[in-house]
Amino acid sequence: ELPASVIEDRWHLNPGEGAAQLFMGSVTRGMMGGAFLYTNRGSVSLGIVVGMEPMRSRPDDLESWQLLDELKANPAVAPLIKGGEVVEYSAHAVAEGGIAKVPALLGDGYVMVGDAAGLSLNALITVRGMDFAIASGYHAAQAVAAAKAAGDTSAAGLAGYERALRESFVLKDLQTAADVPALLENRRLFTHYPEAVTKLMADIFTIGPGPTEKLFKTGFGGVRRSFMNLATVKDALSFRKI
Repeated sequence: ELPASVIEDRWHLNPGEGAAQLFMGSVTRGMMGGAFLYTNRGSVSLGIVVGMEPMRSRPDDLESWQLLDELKANPAVAPLIKGGEVVEYSAHAVAEGGIAKVPALLGDGYVMVGDAAGLSLNALITVRGMDFAIASGYHAAQAVAAAKAAGDTSAAGLAGYERALRESFVLKDLQTAADVPALLENRRLFTHYPEAVTKLMADIFTIGPGPTEKLFKTGFGGVRRSFMNLATVKDALSFRKI
């Protein structure tokens, strides 16, 4: 919890504006996942997302709450939340199996919405779920109202819900990103590439005690060392699927 004025000052916001930040790489110690920071009115939401299987298979006793503590102490985050008071915390399992893991969306007397229906998407550059939850909730309400008005709340009577979802962006976007869950199993996304990009930027912008190389030589050298290899070519070919 932080005063709205402090949030606006630290994130350089105008009144009523908000900020969203996403992190990946060292925040999960190279495991599949990332971190998020969202500003609210008078508070900040800060969290870690990490794959259950990578956590379970670690040889050490690392717990997810330790990753959150490390995030709060990270130099990029600590100054932003300084002086804040923890007023709420929670843990939640998030379905990120993609369209292939979406279950039957309805049955006799019920419909499934939001992440209960597996309607969430890690699209690498962003994580989506709230928009899917709102849209699926809206279409569910429409379908339930129509079914009750018709006196038929069986699966057949509620079938309009699934039709509406298939016609909306929800299932279309999940289908478009059908190959993303498999790509997220590539550990290089959370280790090699963040480290390589960070080192490349550091090499370019750091001024040392000795003479400075030409920008092209420094930049191309970093690209050649980190990206001009067979593993990166294979990754690039797989990235075409997204």
